[in-house]
Amino acid sequence: QIGVEDVLQYMDEHFNPEADSRIKLLYIESIGDPDRLLFHASSLIKKGCKIAAIKAGSSESGSRAASSHTGAIASSDSAVEALFRKAGIVRCYSREELTTVGCIFTLPELKGKTSPSLPMPAVRE
Repeated sequence: QIGVEDVLQYMDEHFNPEADSRIKLLYIESIGDPDRLLFHASSLIKKGCKIAAIKAGSSESGSRAASSHTGAIASSDSAVEALFRKAGIVRCYSREELTTVGCIFTLPELKGKTSPSLPMPAVRE
């Protein structure tokens, strides 16, 4: 069985900045080797990649489903959060959020000292 660590290692070792996408979107069922995931995700990010991921099994029912499907023990939610934060992976909680973040990754980075502001519709009570 190929794990997310194997996929990240392959992408890291064969990354070609001239030809490969810098946007990596992942759906992770289980994490077998957190140190390896951290190493290769961090390496890809240093090479200019942006990574977002969904970790299946965050809820109790999702955890049961993931463990019954893969036979692996699902990682605790707080451990996954800490690992993603340390690696620089943007954590998403739905497929819709993952695709939205992927679209945002395609936008150019904002430069300068000012923050962007997004107009919000007025709330009527």
